[in-house]
Amino acid sequence: ADLSDADLRFADFSLANVAK
Repeated sequence: ADLSDADLRFADFSLANVAK
């Protein structure tokens, strides 16, 4: 399954928050 740019950006943002 391919993700849209929005999905990738959201995933990156979520992972960044978890990393905090």
